[in-house]
Amino acid sequence: MEMTSWLVMTVSFKRFDALPIILPLTMQNTDQTILAPSSTQPASDPENLSQNPPVEVFRHILGYLRSDREITVVVQGNEQKHTMSMGLDDLLDLMATSMVCQNWYNIARPMISDNDLEDLFHMSGLTFNYSKKLRRFATLLSTARQLGLPYCDTVKDFEICLENFIGEPKHKKMESPEESIFDLLLSRMTNKTEECGEWDGLFDMLISSKAYEPDDHDALFAILRLTALKNLKLVIKAEENSKHANKREQFFIQLKQLCSRIPGLQLYFPEKVCAGQARQPPWDPQLASLIQTMQSSLTVIEVNHEPDTFTRSALSACSTVRDASFRFCNVQTAHTIVRGLPYLRRIELRSLYGQDAVALLEHLTSTYDLIEEIDITATPYPRISPAEEPKLKIALETLVSRCQRLKRLCLGYLSYMTEDILRAVARHCPDLEDLSLHHGPEITATGIWDDATPWPRIKYLFMTSSRIAPEFVHRLIEASDALVGVHLAITVGENRVVKEALERRGFLMEHGRADIWRRGEMDKWGYSLLRFSTAL
Repeated sequence: MEMTSWLVMTVSFKRFDALPIILPLTMQNTDQTILAPSSTQPASDPENLSQNPPVEVFRHILGYLRSDREITVVVQGNEQKHTMSMGLDDLLDLMATSMVCQNWYNIARPMISDNDLEDLFHMSGLTFNYSKKLRRFATLLSTARQLGLPYCDTVKDFEICLENFIGEPKHKKMESPEESIFDLLLSRMTNKTEECGEWDGLFDMLISSKAYEPDDHDALFAILRLTALKNLKLVIKAEENSKHANKREQFFIQLKQLCSRIPGLQLYFPEKVCAGQARQPPWDPQLASLIQTMQSSLTVIEVNHEPDTFTRSALSACSTVRDASFRFCNVQTAHTIVRGLPYLRRIELRSLYGQDAVALLEHLTSTYDLIEEIDITATPYPRISPAEEPKLKIALETLVSRCQRLKRLCLGYLSYMTEDILRAVARHCPDLEDLSLHHGPEITATGIWDDATPWPRIKYLFMTSSRIAPEFVHRLIEASDALVGVHLAITVGENRVVKEALERRGFLMEHGRADIWRRGEMDKWGYSLLRFSTAL
């Protein structure tokens, strides 16, 4: 049977040697979208087998791009199996393939999970060939919108590294659509006549994520127009040179026009130089102005490292925020912003440094009795003074006692996490669903249920103390039908009373480990807990 050659938008099947034999493709300009076969036959009959390979063959071909594909590597005569994860190129290839015809869409689309599309350019500062991939993704979304395919609605997260779009490029733009950084590296390796100086900055070129004007800027803004983002990530890598101030201002003007309705904002500022001493970023009126534009829609904010004064002030005026996370910044910064957020339902404090952590916890206690989630890890960091520790213990105990609607509590790496805090949670938080107490003092939980009732709605239990009383775990397992995931110290998980109770309630050991047990379906948080537990 003669098979018609197809042109598929930027599908680089040439990376797999076996594929052109099974399905010959004509690779031309990779930025073009062809929705019909390259032969003269009309494309109106998608069932015509002369134009389409058998479904089984095509599914096998696309299987090479799937994230769960196993490959076998021979190292010194020994076979080793590895799982090859789906990269950004593979994902864009599948998207392009799904737009050829309905049959191809039915095969390729199920191979793309919604999670893959939600945050496609995560860690964009380290994306190879960022310029080309950004423009390609914008073209794919535009084509999907024209074809009525729901890709635009699936993209919920997008990351913008400002350094990519502002300033002068360090390296030349790759003009050829087929040219890649790996081609450049190969040419450097094979050209013996080049001087050693030519290798300077090669690694920088390999991870260069520069976006070029005007095409890449237009592609970014097209993506923001086509999608209805739920969350925007902004990465401020370093202080930009003042000579680029005008470019930065113009970039933010366009950004403000497209981000006014996004409910989530994550901000990544330059990292601190060392513990307790942060690099003071410059004042950033453009970023503050963007936040002011988003104020009425923002419900979720995340601050990573220390923001500038203007940004801190703008965030403290976002009165509709219900979910606030602060990571690796100053305690006083978190306290300043939280004062202006009267409707908080979730608070995360992770590795905050500086003084006045007691004042921050006391403010939360006096203001927010409707908090449903508390996540405090390694705060204050890196150490707590002997005089401050008992005050922190009392402040945390008072906080959890006040939050009677608490559903999730995660405490980790806290020297002031004690039995009294667990007892307060048992007495005052009847609706608790997730409890994580890890890497702190050796809590025993003895007598916790003497004057309290086990949480009937709890789904996940994560406690790393090796001294947990088996009776505490046993009563919780027996009383909680909703429990689906348990992570304990191995000595506790191997205890006969605990193990029999878990097995009787239908729990199975994960990966043969007595410390991790699960049953039934787990949600996204449960899976992240399980991965974190396994990594320990």
